[in-house]
Amino acid sequence: MKNNPFAFVMHQLETHLPEPLRPFQAEVKETARRALADKLSDFDLVVKSELEAQVRKLKATEKKIATLEARLSVLEEKLKEKTP
Repeated sequence: MKNNPFAFVMHQLETHLPEPLRPFQAEVKETARRALADKLSDFDLVVKSELEAQVRKLKATEKKIATLEARLSVLEEKLKEKTP
């Protein structure tokens, strides 16, 4: 629950629900869950697996760039050697 703010908020709601509302606990919990989900959908969030996929693509791209930069350096050196 420590790493899941959504679960923390829901737990706090259940724990601090006033006694007169306890008979409606399931309804209150569902209403709060929907309200939180609606507000969270306003943010531009991505799931962890999508983020991890993007990180892998970025690392692969960085590796390709490093390889191309090395090749370019070699070609530039060869060009310097041939140019009077």
